[in-house]
Amino acid sequence: MTHKETILVWLPSPMGDTILATGALRALRAHFSQASITYYGSDMTRQLLTPCPWYDAWLEQTSPIKAISRLKAHGLTQVIFFKNSFGSALTCFLARI
Repeated sequence: MTHKETILVWLPSPMGDTILATGALRALRAHFSQASITYYGSDMTRQLLTPCPWYDAWLEQTSPIKAISRLKAHGLTQVIFFKNSFGSALTCFLARI
């Protein structure tokens, strides 16, 4: 039985960082073509990246406490951070990703 990867991509908040990450986002989709990729970011980031063929789902960024339960519910198997913060790493750790 093959287990489908479900990847969370935690996007950066600043607009410039998001623009610079687009090449890496494209490469992630190419490398993980069979995986389900979910982006996690702000509404501004979503507007900047829409329409975009590189993700399957989007989760709107919320408070860390709310995010933990939302992330747990999605059955994510791994996370890729484009945001360098202890809070984002702790949130994913507590969500058991």
